[in-house]
Amino acid sequence: MMRYKGLLLLPLMLFIYSCQAIPSKFQPRENKSMAEAEEYINMALRGKDFSAIDTLLMLTEEYFKESSEILKEETARYENELGLYRGGKIKQEPAVPKADHARIINGYKAIIQKYPNKPGMSSALYVLGYALYEQGELEQALKVFEGFTERYKESPYYTEVNFRLGEIYFDTSQFRDAINAYQRILDRPDSIFYEKALYKSGWAYYKMDDYTGAIDLFSRIVDMRGRSGEAADSLAGESFHNIVRSMSRMKSVRDIEDAAAVIKLKSYAPDALLELVRLFVQETRYEEAISTYNIFKALFPDDADLPMLYKEMAGVYEKLNNNEEALRIKEVIVANYNPTAKLYAEKYPNGSKEVDRITAETLLDISKEYHRKGREKNDSEAFKRAVKGYEQYLYYFPNSADYKDVNILLAETLFDAKEYADAAVKYEYIMRLYKGRPQGEKAAYAALLAYELIAAQDVKKMEVSAAAVKRIVDYCKMEFSGSAGLENLIYKAADVYARLGYYREAKDIVSPLLKGSSQSYAYKKMGEIYIAEKDTPSAIDAYASALKASNEWGRYTYNQGTRPALRPL
Repeated sequence: MMRYKGLLLLPLMLFIYSCQAIPSKFQPRENKSMAEAEEYINMALRGKDFSAIDTLLMLTEEYFKESSEILKEETARYENELGLYRGGKIKQEPAVPKADHARIINGYKAIIQKYPNKPGMSSALYVLGYALYEQGELEQALKVFEGFTERYKESPYYTEVNFRLGEIYFDTSQFRDAINAYQRILDRPDSIFYEKALYKSGWAYYKMDDYTGAIDLFSRIVDMRGRSGEAADSLAGESFHNIVRSMSRMKSVRDIEDAAAVIKLKSYAPDALLELVRLFVQETRYEEAISTYNIFKALFPDDADLPMLYKEMAGVYEKLNNNEEALRIKEVIVANYNPTAKLYAEKYPNGSKEVDRITAETLLDISKEYHRKGREKNDSEAFKRAVKGYEQYLYYFPNSADYKDVNILLAETLFDAKEYADAAVKYEYIMRLYKGRPQGEKAAYAALLAYELIAAQDVKKMEVSAAAVKRIVDYCKMEFSGSAGLENLIYKAADVYARLGYYREAKDIVSPLLKGSSQSYAYKKMGEIYIAEKDTPSAIDAYASALKASNEWGRYTYNQGTRPALRPL
């Protein structure tokens, strides 16, 4: 009796468009099942009784399946010919293929008219409505389905017909009627259309701007399935995003706050608010993003994702040119989520690479900002904060990929702040940290300059500075031997020695260069040392030797008194 019940499982749209190219001369094949179905239709119309309704329904189901296959073929042909038409290879634009169920529709209409009360006519009425629906005759399908729901409430097709009614109402923007149709399905939670009815009811409320009602229905789907393991395009996954979408369309922050309070105890509530914040940011609705961020903080003050949200909000305040608030939020991140903080230990007992990354990036941003302020305004307090930030970074994240670069930033901040003694020590550390590499040479040069300035500030430090120069030169001769920058470094060391009054030491380190490829410049440097020593005759001899060696003065030059840039930032 119920062999035709497979109709219940027919998809809402039987055809699936195909991109498969076929020859443009393709001719659609005839639907063989139609002929068999028509035979039974004619049998029913010729006789006075019709007992083969089950067989007809089975043949009609086969007809719809075959029609779907034929439509796929015609669609493939259409897409192929449309491509040829757009490419100028054929002149006439192909017609869009459409479902044509006229013969089935007319046959079932006649049967229903002849046998209105015959057992099985509820199935025949369903088939008629289905065929009209598939053919796009929505107004007629609507009438058939409405009559069906009034007459056949106990039919196995009842919930499916109500769903199709809901779809027609929805597609024609009759959203309240759609909700009523879907509700008749929601009264039967065992129906296979139950979740779809929930989902479409949610959308109907959304279309009516009743976002609270939409959220309630979408939440019920997520509650049923949960989001864990759900595909992004599943009803549960889509419903979650629709909760967020509904909240984003609410008229006021108070409405969003009320909606958030309703779903507060749901496991997905924090994720929904986070996604809402990001949606507002994406739509450049920054004030609303900030309001939602504040709601999130109030509802979930200990949420594990809060540091990520803090960082995003700092970025929002920067977009609004509120750099002070952005900086304040960044400092909250560092204070609460550095690896030594109490909150960090509580929330991430096993550590968190993601939180560490956020805190490290934030701490670096803060330190660079204070460094910039210190340079621009010669602000000693800003320099102190920058130094503290860089030192914290090195302490918190000793295994960071940026560890070496942060050492350089710290040294440069100390130098800019005129803390030459600390800068010199740090530059020597960097010199060894970048052993045998260009950054190490530049750090050595900067260290020499720092020691020169130390001595200039305090003559009592001259001996300390002289010892440091020797230490740096000896190290560089050993570790940077053969480097193109080594000679410049030696010349700088000679300058420092000479300014400290260590003339013999200055001449000693330059002397080996008098026989090298740059002997002209070496003799010139010797002349400068003799002048500083007030030994004019020796200076004259040195300059003469320089002229004799070459007339290319200044072949090896350096920026005297200028700290070299150690990194391309």
